[in-house]
Amino acid sequence: LFLLLVGCSGGGATGSCTLPDRAPQILNQVQPDVPAMAQQQGITGDVVVRVTVDASGAVTSATIASSPSAILNQAALSAARASTYQAGLQNCVPGGSLDVRFQFIAPAVGVRF
Repeated sequence: LFLLLVGCSGGGATGSCTLPDRAPQILNQVQPDVPAMAQQQGITGDVVVRVTVDASGAVTSATIASSPSAILNQAALSAARASTYQAGLQNCVPGGSLDVRFQFIAPAVGVRF
């Protein structure tokens, strides 16, 4: 069995990792489309999606952490999966999880210039 851990000596689990821990980062956050039903019903608010990424920053899971309405959830999940991320590092293991907030606001109606 051969294990290669870049920047680590003796493996990350032993605590001898030489790289500092860092949280995953959002590189490009895609803005969600507001569902027509949410627009019609005036549903607004922030949806928080818990995103887990692998070593390459690819999304491995996305789940709703909080939401004002289930009507907004699918749009937020789609935007979270379409966004791009940089993997974090925890004990020399790349990947990680982060919470991503998507804001749904009501469109301006009857605005005149």
